Amino acid sequence: MNGYLRSKCSSEQQLLNELAKLLGAKDVTSRKMADVLRALTFFYTSAGRGSRIPLSLLSGLCTLLPQLKDKKEITLLKDEHQRIARIALCLLSRLIDQFEIQKEMTTGSNLSQDQSVDPAEQVLANFLLTLETAVMTPSGMLLPRQRATLRVYAQLCQIFLKREQLVTYTAALLQQSPVLTYAENHVDAKGKRLPPPVPAQFGAVAGACHAVRFNTEPDDQVFVANKLAQLAFMVPAGTASRHAAKTLLSLLTSPVLNEGRPSNAITVAKAIELYLLKARPRTLLGGDSLTSVYLLRLCGQMARLPAHHQQQQEIPATNDSQHFNITSTLLETSSDIAPEKAHDRNSALQGFLVSHALSIQLQEYLVDVIQAAVADDSSTKAGVVPAVLLVAVEETLRGTSPEDSFRQQPNWGSKCIFELVAAALLPLLPAPQDPARLLCSTVTLHRVCRAVQFVAERLDAAVLHFGVATGQKMEIPTYLSQLTLRVHSLTEHSNAFIACEALRGFVWLLPRYSINTEQNGSIENHWTSIFWQLEALPLGRVQPERRAAIAWTIFRRCVTTLKSYGYEVEKPLLLGCLRVVLAWFRVRPCVWHAALLTAIWHTTLRECLVAPLGEAVFASINEVLDYQCSPTDNGATDSLIVKQSTLQFLSNREGCLKHVVRREEWCRPLILRLTKQVLLENSTSQRLGFRALSQLGDEADAQGLTSLAQQAKAILSFTEKLPRQAQRKGLTTGDEFQNQPFSIHDELLPGVKAQGGALDDPFSDFRAPDGAIASANKALEDPFADPIELLLVLRVKLLLQFRLL
Repeated sequence: MNGYLRSKCSSEQQLLNELAKLLGAKDVTSRKMADVLRALTFFYTSAGRGSRIPLSLLSGLCTLLPQLKDKKEITLLKDEHQRIARIALCLLSRLIDQFEIQKEMTTGSNLSQDQSVDPAEQVLANFLLTLETAVMTPSGMLLPRQRATLRVYAQLCQIFLKREQLVTYTAALLQQSPVLTYAENHVDAKGKRLPPPVPAQFGAVAGACHAVRFNTEPDDQVFVANKLAQLAFMVPAGTASRHAAKTLLSLLTSPVLNEGRPSNAITVAKAIELYLLKARPRTLLGGDSLTSVYLLRLCGQMARLPAHHQQQQEIPATNDSQHFNITSTLLETSSDIAPEKAHDRNSALQGFLVSHALSIQLQEYLVDVIQAAVADDSSTKAGVVPAVLLVAVEETLRGTSPEDSFRQQPNWGSKCIFELVAAALLPLLPAPQDPARLLCSTVTLHRVCRAVQFVAERLDAAVLHFGVATGQKMEIPTYLSQLTLRVHSLTEHSNAFIACEALRGFVWLLPRYSINTEQNGSIENHWTSIFWQLEALPLGRVQPERRAAIAWTIFRRCVTTLKSYGYEVEKPLLLGCLRVVLAWFRVRPCVWHAALLTAIWHTTLRECLVAPLGEAVFASINEVLDYQCSPTDNGATDSLIVKQSTLQFLSNREGCLKHVVRREEWCRPLILRLTKQVLLENSTSQRLGFRALSQLGDEADAQGLTSLAQQAKAILSFTEKLPRQAQRKGLTTGDEFQNQPFSIHDELLPGVKAQGGALDDPFSDFRAPDGAIASANKALEDPFADPIELLLVLRVKLLLQFRLL
């Protein structure tokens, strides 16, 4: 084996021995040291519960790092010290993660109190003391070692419970950093221009922000909220901006309340308001995409807060690191706030008001991103990546009231916000004539389809809101016609997730039924086409569990959204939704079918119990109760849950049974199916069926339907007389009955005629029903009768009793 292969095949112990030799010879900056450290990273790629900490490697790294000296910045890229330090700090960080896991496991176990100190803990404690000197004087260390050293220092402070020391250091570093000073003012007190910050200073700020984000508590993060707000909107800061923006966003959405002082969210909101009104950044773009997304979310949360006009009051807001005054608002707020906007607000900021000037400024930040995406300048358009644009669209529409949605703005090219959004989203969707673009990023297409769905839902809500305000139904504008064509072409996409989201978006894009009957013809054709497409959807195209989102979208479109604005349910869409769900239930029953079918049945019986919806509801109930599958089938358990949910729905007197008992063609088939549930299903279904029959009898009695009430009571009394032993045996051995489809159109005993079959059928005598019932009673009282025969006798007896009634 040559030397190259031998070096690549070295074992962990050989590498540790080599590291010890190099440290003993003080050969810490050679290329061989770098190769050994790089090879060791293979054995410590991640931390785990079963991993161990080699003490020789831990102590060797803690000895190696203080010996590495930084040189001048001009030799940074070629300096071997930097490369070795970077690998050593990476290895040390992984070992610290492993030590933290082992310490948590040790703390949770019941160990003796007099246990000796862990050698690894002693090594790390000594290294923390060494780091404190290096961290407190960071001027000698350069990027990227400065940032990595701060991360290791923050990890050790968290492990050894020195968070206060870490917070004090990071707060002082951010307060005194030349990065923030230079951003505020490029000249000093004497008017002399300040030198720009060096990479080491940016690295120190980035390391401090990383430590604040990952190694401190929210109550500690609030103390540096004003500096984090400044860093978040500072485009050149890069990594520091990303950490600062994410920390502020987490604090802004935190519901934690503090006793004796405002919540963390309100404190952060005040700090952001103070900085934005003072600095007025030009744009939220310019940094990396993730930072822009965080800033858009941050501004969206603030923009949806209620605004006031210009009275102001100075309120002192204090924290432990400094005292500063924040201009807060106590003024008249507009009382006519849109319910959608109030629904999207952050509950952690309840009661906080932003100034009217800031509200307008935040909205401009969001719209500027959308305008940049539709700009004619290719360089400006290229600066807006799809992920940033989609977040900007979402936050803009969340903060736009229905009154402002259709208002055309001169600075937007006389377009309303929906026209602007449609123009921005259209280039992200492939045209039907351009199949090559279908092969672009599936993640991007998936997110764009979700954004289109969100935009169409907001447009539909705004149209309904205007209909309520004006007293007449407003037609949906044609802003999204091209968008509709492109989304429809994606409903046949090979990717299941894209096809699912495209179908949901297409459901929201289709127009509603209009008062104009001529338009309803074409609209009905569109809906009929999509319903047929959904019914014929192959099982492999969209998984059964993913279809729940499509079905609930249809239900929201035809029921939930309309009812929230005071409109009536759209009956054709509700009927189509029921038909689609039943078609999917036949292919593969799922648990979600229970909740959606129950919602459709409740809505139909409460809102629109007219033909053909009434017949469709009870036909679907009968179909669910008639469904049979093998016990080994994948959908057997789910179908049982759907059936039991249906039985529970049938037990509701107010919502279901009061409508059932009024129509004989609805009631008779249900009684037969409930009888089957009581006789042939498992114990849970038996109890639910028994309860439904009992409630049906009570409801019939309450409405004065004596014949129906007696029927139900007769069935209940017959089932109570059935011996328990026969019921159990029938349930365990009557597989032929459990696997038989139960239909009211089937004959009771095939091949037996009503008039000439008296001698052929020993269990029925249609010429003498009283005698047949007496014979059946005698058979039921026999304790040694065959259980299957007993079930047949009971079934015949029930039908005879129905004939007598």
